[in-house]
Order: sequence, then structure tokens, then C-alpha cells
Amino acid sequence: MRTLGKKMRTLGKKNAELKKLNQEIAEESDRRKRELIEENQALEKKVKELGTKLERKIKELDGKNQDIESLKQQISILKQSQEDKNARIGDLKSQLKDKESEIQSTDKINEELREKLKQIEVKFGALQEENTKLGSNMEKIVKDLEDNYKKQLAEKEKKLANAGNLLSEWQLQIKELAEELNQIRKEKENLEEVIRQPSGKSLAAEIEEVNEKKEKEELKEKFQMEIERLKQQLEEKKSMLTDTQEELKSTKEMLEQLQDILRQEEGQRETAAVSTQTEVRHESKGIQASIQQHHVETEPTVPETQDQGTQEAQPQNIMDWPVPKGLDFLQPEEVSIDIQKKESSTATSSAQTILTSDGGRDFFDKKQNIIGAELKPLPPETKLSDTELIPKGPEKSRHKA
Repeated sequence: MRTLGKKMRTLGKKNAELKKLNQEIAEESDRRKRELIEENQALEKKVKELGTKLERKIKELDGKNQDIESLKQQISILKQSQEDKNARIGDLKSQLKDKESEIQSTDKINEELREKLKQIEVKFGALQEENTKLGSNMEKIVKDLEDNYKKQLAEKEKKLANAGNLLSEWQLQIKELAEELNQIRKEKENLEEVIRQPSGKSLAAEIEEVNEKKEKEELKEKFQMEIERLKQQLEEKKSMLTDTQEELKSTKEMLEQLQDILRQEEGQRETAAVSTQTEVRHESKGIQASIQQHHVETEPTVPETQDQGTQEAQPQNIMDWPVPKGLDFLQPEEVSIDIQKKESSTATSSAQTILTSDGGRDFFDKKQNIIGAELKPLPPETKLSDTELIPKGPEKSRHKA
């Protein structure tokens, strides 16, 4: 019993220890359960977050898949475009070879044009020298004409001055004749009055008076006829003087025309080189524009993907430009030579036209014939000196002419 009691006490202690241990285990289990619940809640929350993130990632992947499909389509398009460009590059290479051969041919043409330009420059220099000589000759001709004209004009003015003096004397003598004629008329009237009156004169005295009257009438008629003739000659000489003044005016205009031609010749000599060089530049610009137009029409557009190093450099010098087919009719040499010849011959032909015309060729001969014309001498009974009577207008008219 004693042993049983010990065992019971021992069992009681163990039971108490087990209860205590069981309680501790229960507490530990509750604590672990709470921890697991908390961990489970945290895991559920994390799972939800991961699910949301997964859905977002799936959407992003769907968008990227669409971009990938679009890129695949673009790649296929680019591959097709690349194939087309490769074919185009092959065509352009073949065309480039053709252009190189054409450039070689145009280089030969350019060389020929440069040679022609050198020849044109040489001929242009010769034309300039010829033009200078022609201008000197023209100046000499005009100077000689001016000197000759001034010399003859001085002689004619001297003759006109002498003729004016003679005309003044002539008019004075005509006035005296008119006074004498009036005196004769008065005497005639007196004689007629005496005849009408009865007189105791003898027959001889009457015959003498009749003869004297007859002589006076005859002298009166002669004076009247001479006065009429002198008046007629005076009118003719006045008309000739008017014609002379008109021709002097015409000659002055011709001289002014010659001076204008000389000034034009000087201006043409100054502008001859400029005009010819301008013509050559215009032809060069026309050739350049035609070549550029020809290149624009015939040369295809090079794609941006083509190697730019394969393009041929364009010549910078205008004379190095190739001349396209169809422009070989341009002959700058002939054009410049024709221009120089026309300009150099214009002034000479104009001067020759004036000098050889009716108003210029016969001018000095006509002046000599008009101013040097002689008047018929008066009859002895007029008591006028037998001298040349050359018409002379008023001093104002002479100075004006």
C-alpha cells in the first residue's frame, strides 16, 4: 500500500507535470496557430498582389506581342524595298557607265570649244586693232572735211562780204537812176506844158525841142528797161542767196551728222569688246542652261540609300561643261566676228553715204557755181562800172547763214 501510495504520489506529480507541459504545449500551439494565421493572411495578401502584377505583366506582354507583329510586317516591307533598291542600284550603275562614256565624248567637245575660244580671242584682238585703225582713219577724214569746209566757208564769207558791198553800191546807183528818171519825168511834163502853150519860137527851135524830147524819152525808156532788168536780176540773186543760205544750213547739218557719227564710232569702239564678250558669256550661259536642262531630263534621281561617292562631280568651269547633242549649231566664232564687222563698218558706211549723196558730193561745186556767178555788165549809158555784181543779203542774213 505504501508502495502504491508512493506510486500514486509519483503519478500525481507526473500528472501535474504533464498537465503543465500540456498547458504549455497548448499555449505553444495557440501561439503557433496565431502565427500561422498571420503568415497565411500575409501570404494571401502577397498572392493577391502577385496576381495583380501577373495580370499587368500579361497585358504588357500582349501589347509587346502586337508591336512584334507590327515590326515583323515592317521588316518584310523593308526587305521588299531593299530588294527594289538593289535592283535600282544595278540599273543606276549601268546608267552611270553610259554617262561616263558620254562625259568622255563631251570632254572632247569641250576641248574643241576651248580651242575655238582661243581662236576667237586672237581674231577679236585683230578686230580690235582694225577697229582702232578704222577709228583713226575716220577721225582724220572728219578732221580733213572740217578743215576743208572751214577754209571754203571763210572764202565764201569773204566773197559774200564783197558782194554785199557791191550790192549796196548797186542799190545806191539804182536810187540815183530813179531820181534822175523822176527829174526826166518832170522835164517831160514841163516840155509838154510848153508845147501845149502857144509860142512864137522858130521851127528850128521847135524841132530841136522835139528832138531833145525824143532823146529824153528814149533815154527814159532805156533807164526804165535797165531798172526793170536790174530789179529782175536782183530778185533772182536774192532767190539764189536764199538757196545758198539753205544749202549752207544743210551743210552745217551734214557736218553735225559727221560729228555725231564720229562720237558714235568712239562709243562703238569702247563697247565693241564689252558687247562681244557679253555675247560670248550669253552663249556660254545658254550652253550651260541647256546642259543643265539636258541633265535634269536625262539623269534619274538617285535614292538616298545610294552611295553618294559614286556620283560624278560636276565641272566648275563653264568651258568644261559638256555640250549636249543638238546644240552644235552654235558657232561663237562666227557670231563674234560678224558682230565686230557690222559694228566697225556702220560708221564708215554712214559717212560714205552722206559724203556721196547729192547733198554732200556736189555741195562744194554747187556753192562755187552759186556764189561765183557773174552778173551781166550794165550798158555804158547807165554810167555804172563794169564789175561783177554778186547778190548780198542783209548783214543779219549773212551772219545767220
